[in-house]
This record gives sequence, structure tokens and C-alpha cells, in this order.
Amino acid sequence: MANIDEDATKGNVNGSSFESNKNYDNLLDAFKELHEEAQRLTKVNKTLKSQVRWHIEKFTNLQKEVHNLRKEKADLEKSI
Repeated sequence: MANIDEDATKGNVNGSSFESNKNYDNLLDAFKELHEEAQRLTKVNKTLKSQVRWHIEKFTNLQKEVHNLRKEKADLEKSI
């Protein structure tokens, strides 16, 4: 009877070990997927930040141009 209990215990340990390995593999796969997605998002974020900087620069230049045109318009109206 003691042998049966020992076999059952060993079976439980082996089953538990298998489940642990399976859970570990699932977690590792999920981590790898998340890591790949994080790397992809990092690249996308870098590209978008670059585009934002370009648009801000363009907007600033357009604001300066509008300011200069308003000043030029005011000068022309004074001379009339």
C-alpha cells in the first residue's frame, strides 16, 4: 500500500512539474510577444515624435510668415 501512495505522489510531482513547465512556456511566449510589440511601438513612437517636431517647426515658420505679412500689410496701409 505504501508503494501505491509513493507512486501517486511521484505522479503528482511529475504532473505538477509538467504543468509548471507548460505555464512557464506560456508565460515566456506571452512575454516574447509583448516584447516584440514594445519594440514595434518604440519605432512607431520615434517616427511619430519626429513628425510632430517637423510639424511644430513648420507651424512656427508659418506663424512668423503670418506676422511678417501682417506687418507688411500695415506698412502698406500707412503708405496709402
